[in-house]
Amino acid sequence: MLHRSSLALSCLLVFSGVEAQATTYHRLPLPYIPWPISAWMDHSAGHTLTGIVIDGVDIRYDGTYISSGSSYFHDGHRGTDFALPEGNVVYASASGTVVYTNTSCPDKIQPSCGGGLGNWVAIRHPDGKVSIYGHLVRVDVSVGQVITCVNGPSGFQVGLSGISGNSTGPHLHFELRSGTRGGDVSYDPFAGPYSQSLEYWYRYALVNDPLHPGQKMHYPAATCQ
Repeated sequence: MLHRSSLALSCLLVFSGVEAQATTYHRLPLPYIPWPISAWMDHSAGHTLTGIVIDGVDIRYDGTYISSGSSYFHDGHRGTDFALPEGNVVYASASGTVVYTNTSCPDKIQPSCGGGLGNWVAIRHPDGKVSIYGHLVRVDVSVGQVITCVNGPSGFQVGLSGISGNSTGPHLHFELRSGTRGGDVSYDPFAGPYSQSLEYWYRYALVNDPLHPGQKMHYPAATCQ
């Protein structure tokens, strides 16, 4: 069934393809508002554009080149950053079990605190992947807690957004990883020729693409698997 979002602009929601039953798909980890994306996962390492190896820049999942003069530039970034004020509710993106929390950081910019993520939460999902929620001002879950994903404008609250850790301003760093260590593999929830063919958002809306005026891009819906 097709659904319409609750945004002021009417966005068509569609199913992402379910290619494997074992795969866990994710909802927007926030209330359903079109929060601006301030950084995508960077795919520059090892890729080329026009035959020239480009590193030290951002390349988005679709191959869009993001120059160092852009406000979106964030070289080496491993997650998706949603810009939002401090104190906004952060929700679990899918069902799973909390496997790590850090609550030791003050809600101010301290680049090394929490390994750069500040106060953060890690939830392991049925497919083995881990979702990361970083730069929180408050953590509301504990290790071992079982999370059930909730549809709609509300959800299963894991904490509140902040600026803790290595942050230039209030936002949520959301990331999919193979584990909780810094050296683990990160996965882009957006599909594209520079990420992978499988999209990890369960459903998505089509919204205006800030990097391509007049074009649309996927934006995660607040719908659980």
